[in-house]
Amino acid sequence: MSAIALNRKQRLRTLENDIRKAAEEIQKNGLQIGRDLVEIRDDELWADEFPSWPEYLKERAQELVGKSFGRAQFLIDMTE
Repeated sequence: MSAIALNRKQRLRTLENDIRKAAEEIQKNGLQIGRDLVEIRDDELWADEFPSWPEYLKERAQELVGKSFGRAQFLIDMTE
């Protein structure tokens, strides 16, 4: 195997390992976000500032997690 081919193969393996590590972090962080959102919802911590849970989530999802309402709801569903 040529040196160039070997370097390319090593780079591929390095990037694949980086992706695996990042995917693990995404999953871990997603679960933590879901848990936090569930606590906010279940303990009605949103109630002093918003008329309903959906209103809270629609308003805050993008700001808090950089996600849409649907994605935030998915994180909640994944957690439960």
